[in-house]
Amino acid sequence: MLAIDNLAFTLRDLGDVAGARKLQEELLGVRRRTLGDEHPDTVVAMSNLAALHDESDPAEMPGAEKPLVADEPERRDDGPA
Repeated sequence: MLAIDNLAFTLRDLGDVAGARKLQEELLGVRRRTLGDEHPDTVVAMSNLAALHDESDPAEMPGAEKPLVADEPERRDDGPA
């Protein structure tokens, strides 16, 4: 598992954030299954994945085709109520 984690960081350092994110997602799944959600190594894997999401191009993120928040309707100022 440590080798996968190291490879993910190497990919990130080389600019392949999407590849690094994929490895970290796989690693998180393995750690959850083998160690459980509350194990410190699993929590670190969650943190590493969150950091990669922060570095990711929003267009590459799952669900990128849908906005997370709907556009707010335009507000009108019709004067005093």
